[in-house]
Order: sequence, then structure tokens, then C-alpha cells
Amino acid sequence: MIYGVCSYRVRREDGSLYNCTSIRDTNRGKGPKKRGYCRRHEDQYLKEAKPGAVQSALDRLAGIITSDSFTGCWLTPAKKSSTNGRAQIGCAGLTWTTYRLTYVHFFGPHAKGLELSHSCDRKLCCNPLHVIPMTKKKHEVLTRDEQATNIWRIAQANREAPVGLLTFAETHGLPLYGTGTRFANAFFGADYLLADKRVARAV
Repeated sequence: MIYGVCSYRVRREDGSLYNCTSIRDTNRGKGPKKRGYCRRHEDQYLKEAKPGAVQSALDRLAGIITSDSFTGCWLTPAKKSSTNGRAQIGCAGLTWTTYRLTYVHFFGPHAKGLELSHSCDRKLCCNPLHVIPMTKKKHEVLTRDEQATNIWRIAQANREAPVGLLTFAETHGLPLYGTGTRFANAFFGADYLLADKRVARAV
């Protein structure tokens, strides 16, 4: 237990107190004020942030994004000191990978035991439409089946964006959907992509 138990606590309607017993994935703060959450409650960091802090971080992030109009990728530079080759940004008292921050902010947290995988296969991309939670085993299956992976990528890249994400992308001039993805969807047809059995197994 490197991090301790998740700090999430909530009072149920019947008056009882629910305490999350999952292990924290990250910590914030020092000493007795140290708090941390598991992946299921990771959005609490953003909810507890000072007013304007999350929006400020997102605006800073938008300023370092290089967009790819063909793929719809939002590429962010990784520091030379990065040990995993992923881009990071500070927000709500934590250092986040850029794609985790955008995913959690616009889509919310994900279940325990899942990891965020890129449908575009570009770990520097932080377009949350290109990121989806899945088990490590499922990711390995997709890696072995190139054709299923390509179909899955097209289907994922065409997911519907929430209003907040649409507004953010429009405000900062960022493409949500790549022209290449839209072409593939128009050529194959959404019904074909979603009906394909390999896609059904992957998503």
C-alpha cells in the first residue's frame, strides 16, 4: 500500500457513510492533509480544485497542442526528462499525463482495473475521443489483430463528443474528427463498422 486507501467518502441517502476501500493511484498534498483517489474517483481532484484552476490548465494545454487535421490527433510535446515518453501538465495539485486530464475532465473517471488506451496509437495525443478505457488483455488482443484494430480505431474516433468537449475544441480551433477518419466512415458506413463482429469483441 504505497499510497493508502482512496479518500472518497459520501453520505448515502439512508444516512450511512460509504468509504471507498480501493488503493489510491495518486496522492496530493503533504502530511495530514494528504489525500488521494483511485481511478473510479479520480475526477474528485478536479472537483476539489480552486475555481478556474482546471480551465486554466486546459487553456495552457491548448496552447501547446499541435493538431493533425487528417487524424484529429492533439499532439503534446513530452519533456526530455519524461521516463515514459508521455506529455504531462500540472492541474489541481497533481501532474497529469495530458490525455488522462482531458479524458477525466470531459468523460469522467473509469473503472478499476482498466487502463487508458489510444485508438490512434499515439501516446502524445490528448484528444479524449482517441482514448478509451480497456483491460490490458483486450488491448493485447487488438494489438495482435491489425484488421480488427483498424476497424476499432475508426469506430472509436467517430464517438459522439459531449457538449463541453465540443465547446473546448471550437474555442481553441482544434479538430475533433480527422478528415481521414470521416472519409473511412463515409466509405465503409457506420453500420458496417459497428456490426463487424471483431469490433463488437473489441469495444
